[in-house]
Amino acid sequence: MDINDGTPLYQQVAEQLMLYIHEHSLNPGQRLPSEKELSDTYGVSRITVRKALELLSSDNIVVKQQGKGTFVASMMPMQRNMEEGLSSFTEICRSSGIEPSTKVLGLEIVDLPARVAASLELPNNSKGIVMKRIRYADNVPVMIETNYFPVKSSFLFYEDLKGSLHEILRKNGAAIHAWTSVLEVCMSNQEEASHLQIPVGEPLLLLDGRYFNKKKKPIYVSKDLVVTDRFKYSIYSSVSAT
Repeated sequence: MDINDGTPLYQQVAEQLMLYIHEHSLNPGQRLPSEKELSDTYGVSRITVRKALELLSSDNIVVKQQGKGTFVASMMPMQRNMEEGLSSFTEICRSSGIEPSTKVLGLEIVDLPARVAASLELPNNSKGIVMKRIRYADNVPVMIETNYFPVKSSFLFYEDLKGSLHEILRKNGAAIHAWTSVLEVCMSNQEEASHLQIPVGEPLLLLDGRYFNKKKKPIYVSKDLVVTDRFKYSIYSSVSAT
């Protein structure tokens, strides 16, 4: 641990424990070392270790059981580091040692909402393709994706939509070169809660995304509803010296 680092010691311990879980490939339900063992390993007090474990517990990464110890939670939340560029859900799962899967709820041609048409740089009253899917990690529902495409993306009707959308787009000459995303918080309605196996009114992260080709033309726009304790976004920024 680095006491000269501005990061509190308990947060440093929590980060080291995350690395420990990944490096030792601990499965859900496996026990972590005791507070005393962790205190000796990291050279910090047991109070610091306890705060680190409480932080991980609040993020649903570990579960503390009275009199038994601390265990890896049933599913660790995945993390997308937005500084590292765009990674698909499938790629994030695989890099985390998690099995991705998909349930396709629908693929059809519709009249695009005016806002969506504008985002795709299409005239009002344009038709487009809407694709709706539920994404799972180790069979646990993580997000509902609703993606809108111009009708020229009709190749989607001939693809297996249970895999990576980004791979499908690359294969069909529509590789993504840039993207933007607006993050909001919303509450789940009855349909969303049913799909995601959460209570009605549970907070969700809403991501409105636009994805562009190398000519800066929109490929598709998305609306993702994400269960906040199953998927996390890491945003990094730095201030240039002046």
